[in-house]
Amino acid sequence: MQIKAVILALLTSSPIAVFAANCLGTPGLPGGQCVKFWTGATGCTGTFLSYKPDCSGACFKYDSFTGIKASGDGHFGTNCAIFSDVNCQNQIASTGNNAVQPQCFKKVGKSMKCYFAC
Repeated sequence: MQIKAVILALLTSSPIAVFAANCLGTPGLPGGQCVKFWTGATGCTGTFLSYKPDCSGACFKYDSFTGIKASGDGHFGTNCAIFSDVNCQNQIASTGNNAVQPQCFKKVGKSMKCYFAC
């Protein structure tokens, strides 16, 4: 329930892309497409937020995230472009297209566009 409260706070604090759904599946298996991101110390440890990516390319905005993992469903991959600004204009990195278990991509960003099965 804590994640839902955080999501609601995010949605009401600034215009951002709407979360499709929290990730509940297993990366690399059907229904396992997921973008997880961390906001604490650089990297992918501790508490994270997540959402299911799609092919819309919507700009997801957040104050600052420090690590990201993008995974697909074993057949199709997920790729995220990471931006240094809040408007998805200045791309600084990409996670690459991951169809299965992803590695932690340590990059500080303020917005992202993630694509699944495009």
